[in-house]
Amino acid sequence: MAVVATATGLIDPASLGRVLPHEHIATRILGVAENWPTTFPRDTVIDTCVAVLERVRDSGVDTVVDHTTFDIGRDPQLLAEASRRSGVHIVATTGVWVKVPRFFDTTTTEEMAELFTQDIEEGIAGTGIRAGIVKACLDVIEPTPLDRKAIEAAAIVQRRTGVAITTHTSAQTQSGRVMVELLAAVGADLSRVLVGHAGDTTDLDYLTALLETGCFVGLDRFGVQAILPDPDRISTVAELVRQGWTSQLLLSQDASCWSGWRTDAQRQQQHPTWDMARLTTEILPALADAGVPQRDIDMMTIDNPRRLLTVP
Repeated sequence: MAVVATATGLIDPASLGRVLPHEHIATRILGVAENWPTTFPRDTVIDTCVAVLERVRDSGVDTVVDHTTFDIGRDPQLLAEASRRSGVHIVATTGVWVKVPRFFDTTTTEEMAELFTQDIEEGIAGTGIRAGIVKACLDVIEPTPLDRKAIEAAAIVQRRTGVAITTHTSAQTQSGRVMVELLAAVGADLSRVLVGHAGDTTDLDYLTALLETGCFVGLDRFGVQAILPDPDRISTVAELVRQGWTSQLLLSQDASCWSGWRTDAQRQQQHPTWDMARLTTEILPALADAGVPQRDIDMMTIDNPRRLLTVP
């Protein structure tokens, strides 16, 4: 039976509804809260996350994929409580973020993959809350040995468990090309791979080269105008739809409900349009105005995320 693992249990893929496939619920710097607990007022953080998720739900979103891996503060019980209180499905992520922790210097690739597999098959940290996707990252085009180990481990996990691989890449360095090549070389199923942050560029040659491999492409930082203004992001999506790539496109924002990296006031000052509810309230209507049919909008926000997240 095909299922999707969420923070509150396994669900029928048809229940996912409209999905934000690359966001963050709560991120933090490991070690800070443990040593200075006042920097992470957990009850307040959860209340903040619930309030944002309720706005996201009211905007028409049913599911959020939380891309917060353990090394940037993943908290499975926080995810479960925020999901129950807000009514939004949350999918947790295993794997690693950009700076692979030095702990993995002393593990084999198989041992690394086994830890991630435990998160998916048994649950995270003894909670029984299972991750639904595995993450690998590459910002540069010259991967380190640890980068390669984490990417290969993600491919092993995909083969063992059937979950999709999601990735953080850089459109500026075009590291997505290298990521896809590395994953293909170790036997990953590229039709079950999401190349994240590819939408930070208008370079259609780069984007179509990724799409031609059969992977999903994440156009997933709407609202981060300093990297690429939203009008350029919208026109890029519209052109890719016009070219016939709709079935491989995913739309999101990479926003956070709560962040230990910046205060809400700092976010408002630096990125005033970076908000998790904005995709459905502003960006999707703008795509419609740009000529993208509703059936394509639904495919990018409902059908494609369901195919990515469903474990057969």
